[in-house]
Amino acid sequence: MKFIVHGGTLSRSLQSIYSVITTNNAVPILENFLFQLEEKTLAITASDIETTVTVKLELSDADSEGLTQIAVPAKILSDIVKTFSNVPLSFVIDDETYAIEITSGEGKYKLTGVSADEYPRVSIIEDASQITIPSSLIVNAISKTIFAAGVEETRPQMTGIFCEQTESSITFVGTDAHKLVRYRRTDFTNDIPTSFILPKKPLNLIKNILVSYKEDADILMEYNIKNVSFKFENYSVICRLIEGKYPNYDAAIPKEIQIN
Repeated sequence: MKFIVHGGTLSRSLQSIYSVITTNNAVPILENFLFQLEEKTLAITASDIETTVTVKLELSDADSEGLTQIAVPAKILSDIVKTFSNVPLSFVIDDETYAIEITSGEGKYKLTGVSADEYPRVSIIEDASQITIPSSLIVNAISKTIFAAGVEETRPQMTGIFCEQTESSITFVGTDAHKLVRYRRTDFTNDIPTSFILPKKPLNLIKNILVSYKEDADILMEYNIKNVSFKFENYSVICRLIEGKYPNYDAAIPKEIQIN
């Protein structure tokens, strides 16, 4: 596997997904990025099993036979790439020994990856429903509700953000039983009413990526009863929904102060 990528582009991409990785993971392979090269498209994946995020980079120079892949130590690679933010980087990867050589001008680094065979496969959301949401709506909804979500693992439903879509509005709710925030938009509707609880970790990840966007982007949300995915630009985020019934938040809001 050989390819050339701009150091700044690679560094920004790695940093945008690095927060998904958990150190001292019970599954050691997940302390790595998964690199998958097919023709001139490099897909970089980070996962903690519950959440998986992939960013795709289009390369001007790449050489691989079909789909080739390798798991690369995440922290080591991130630290190396930071020092080459303004120059092209040349990667040469031995598909048999997993030796990785990174070259930039007169600088050269060597590290060793591992086989990608044990890396978890990206979940396929079967029988999925889908909607398209503006990125600005998602960023506002997350920013205004996520701080109110709970942290107690004994009440997992309240550690996430409740999303409810109806024929007249979309609503996001966060609460820890002491404070409650409801963010509702009537300019976005769904012909098929639905609701689910989104975990905080992928929402924070999505918000941090989207706030750097200068213009609104369309986010394709696909979901079933177990998983949800967010696809936008060159990113894909898939996460497992929180199971259980969310508290009746409307009952906690006094009727005289409710705003529709």
